Amino acid sequence: MPRLPRGMTRKRSAYYFRRFSKGKETWTPLGSDYDVACAKLRQLREQPVLSSRGTVAQLVDRWLTAYIATARNEKGAKLARQRASDFLITFLGAKQVTRVTADDLRECRLWLGGRRLALQCVVHVLCDARCFFRWAESGYIARSPFPKRLLPRIQERPQDRLREDEVAALVALPEPWGS
Repeated sequence: MPRLPRGMTRKRSAYYFRRFSKGKETWTPLGSDYDVACAKLRQLREQPVLSSRGTVAQLVDRWLTAYIATARNEKGAKLARQRASDFLITFLGAKQVTRVTADDLRECRLWLGGRRLALQCVVHVLCDARCFFRWAESGYIARSPFPKRLLPRIQERPQDRLREDEVAALVALPEPWGS
């Protein structure tokens, strides 16, 4: 059995497309033949999701008020708002959200790298962008344009060693724990 495409679910002998729109879950039957179900799924994904789409800046504002305010703590929401205004809206703000492509996000990564930001800051901005586009899949865009392997790799830090007094305290423990 091949792996099912994203959004497709199998119940008994039939295939269904599961979609979330405006907080509601809808199940669309696709039939019992796998190839026909895949073709119907492609057709459903190509249909426009909402008639009123906006720019990235407009949707980022909705994302911040609707999703980030409820999903993150106060400090995380403040950081997401700052990153969105400084980087996402600055680079992609005027572009229609349905017209953003994977290449636009790759250019955004290069643009962020050229601003001499710390690598961890670039990762945080791109993670917020990924979160935004995944949120937008719930009714504003058909599919997230965020490509795989876009985030830069962070070099692992070596483990911190124990100080001499910490080693002495561990060695002084009774037999099953100290050695």
